Amino acid sequence: MMPSHRKRLARLYQELGHTLCEYMASSARPSSIPCMDLDQAAKAHAAAVAQLDEFRQAQKALADKLRAARQRVEDSRAVLADAIAQAYLDGVRVGELARRTGYSRETVRVILRAHGIEAE
Repeated sequence: MMPSHRKRLARLYQELGHTLCEYMASSARPSSIPCMDLDQAAKAHAAAVAQLDEFRQAQKALADKLRAARQRVEDSRAVLADAIAQAYLDGVRVGELARRTGYSRETVRVILRAHGIEAE
């Protein structure tokens, strides 16, 4: 185990209310290992796995919400582009369209060209 891994384990066991005990006989193991019996270790592991599953479910839910939000942005962008084209045809100038939408004048012109309109 790497030292940083040992530190994370030590912190985890301390959070669970356990202390560190000295290493028993082998130099192949770290100088101190967490004290925890099998049942406690199994329970702690099951809790960690359950928490991971919970986070994965939350991540999936957030990914679904993000996907829906992106779709709403796409849909609203198309509606805004149509509204820009209609407003231009109704006599609103490119500069005013840019000011009201927050787009640059060039972006407004690109949108108008996409609608088959050449802005003056």
